[in-house]
This record gives sequence, structure tokens and C-alpha cells, in this order.
Amino acid sequence: MNIQRPIIQPMPLADGLRWSGNASLFQEKSDGVWYPLEWCGHWFNAERMRGGNYVINDLISINGQDIRLEPLTARWRALRDIAATFPAGMTLCRTGSGGEFLEAILRDGGEGIVAKPWDAPFASGWLKCKRIETYDVVVSDTTGDKLSVAIAFEGQPAGRVPVRDVAILTSLRAGDVIEIAAQDRHPSGKFREPRFLKVRHDKGGSR
Repeated sequence: MNIQRPIIQPMPLADGLRWSGNASLFQEKSDGVWYPLEWCGHWFNAERMRGGNYVINDLISINGQDIRLEPLTARWRALRDIAATFPAGMTLCRTGSGGEFLEAILRDGGEGIVAKPWDAPFASGWLKCKRIETYDVVVSDTTGDKLSVAIAFEGQPAGRVPVRDVAILTSLRAGDVIEIAAQDRHPSGKFREPRFLKVRHDKGGSR
């Protein structure tokens, strides 16, 4: 099955804290790696966590039948039924109520939440809100400053990001995709206080 990583648009924290209403499902955004998981003939949109467990947040197919065009109401109902039989190592993501849920997740040290419209198909209109936004950027140059690499975002130069781990720094090559955290972006396009998080092996980063 051809499954592409969903695009989730970021929202400012102030807007996320004001989220309310019943038009969307609010899910915790797990701090893992996106992973389309197949189990018992079903495909799930999941996050693979550091310990090897999976947090499931959406349903892609049931017994080989693609249901991505179905509204979230139908996908979530079916997913909850299937989740009742999940084995150890597979869990359904936590959900809550809008800005109140976001505030609680952040207070507990979590990453943030994702809002999905109930009436929309898979990956349509998804929004995410986190305390510090993360970005997937491309390494454009590894020369120059020995403690950082030059990066590009959406095809445009975006400054440099420090990489303190020497083993990771020396392994990086131009074209690798890495994940960084930053407060926001300057008008120039550079990131404000960028921080290296990880190499995105699932997007072609060096192994």
C-alpha cells in the first residue's frame, strides 16, 4: 500500500491554547517517529517510540480496504473497536479537550497535540501545536563552522544549526534531512535559537 507521511500544519501556541469545540478530535502528539504500521491485515498511522512500542492515532485500512477517504468519525469508531484487541506494545493515543488538553500535556512535559476535523478524510486539515515548533530541514553545507551545519528550509537558506555530538556531526552530508527545534523564524528566513534534535532516517538522513 502506498502510504505517505501526513502533512500537519503548525499552529502558534497562543492559538492552540484557545482551541475549543466539538468539530475536531484532539490527540496527544507523541514524541516518536512516524511509522505506517501493519497488524492483522490492518494499516495504522502510528508513532514508533524509542522503546520500540507504537502509539496509534489513525486508521488507514481495514482488512486491506483503504478507508482514508472516510471521515474521521468512521475511522476513529473503527479504530477504537480494533484497539480493544491490541497486543502489548501497541496503544491508542490519548485524547482530550482543546486548549485545556494542550495545557495539560505541556505541563506534564509532553510535546503537544494534533487537531483533526471529525468530518474530514485522512490527513486533511490536520493542525499541530507544540511549545517549541519542530522543523524538518535539509543540510546544505557541512563545511565552515566545525560545530554547526548550514541548513535550508522549503528550498531557501535558513542559517546554521549547532550539532554538538561529534559522531553525528561528522556523519552528516549535504542533502540529509534533520529535525530541529526553534522558537520561530526571523524575517530573513533564519530560525530563532535553532537546536538540533535528530537525523530523520525515515526521510533519507545518513545512517
